[in-house]
Amino acid sequence: MDMKDQAPNPEEWLRQRIRPEQIAKYLRPDGSDFIDDAHIARCLQPAPLDAGRIRAILDKSLAIQTLTPEETAALLRVTDPDMIAAMQEAALNVKLKVYDNRIITFAPLYLGNCCVNNCLYCGFRRANPYAQRRILRAILAGGNIEVVRADEGADSFRARLEKRFGTEA
Repeated sequence: MDMKDQAPNPEEWLRQRIRPEQIAKYLRPDGSDFIDDAHIARCLQPAPLDAGRIRAILDKSLAIQTLTPEETAALLRVTDPDMIAAMQEAALNVKLKVYDNRIITFAPLYLGNCCVNNCLYCGFRRANPYAQRRILRAILAGGNIEVVRADEGADSFRARLEKRFGTEA
């Protein structure tokens, strides 16, 4: 197997991609990130809900305006069945305004499972000791894009190309 066909060393891959100067520009002077965890926790604290305020937030949503974290948290705290029904109706109306009657799906195209982040919910996270790291390479063949695993090897890939496009591939 050629060196270029081997799966990357995860630590080396990270060192090549993490650039401290690119991260630092998003940090506060004290080194913390831009997500204010304490503010989010305060927003989510139980608080009395005013039906008029909830309706105003729903009206803002229907006007396709961005909600503040406080407004979003207020909607998350709603338990009244009538208000939940109003929220569902507003959500449908917003969906129809933004996307019409189409179904929109977002499917990420993963070209590998190496990641610089360490999100606990994700199997691609940097510290996952069970992940077998791979990066896919796209190769233009006969006008089509063929994808080959980095650890597949050139001979195996060549055989696939010949089977699909003939021996001239």
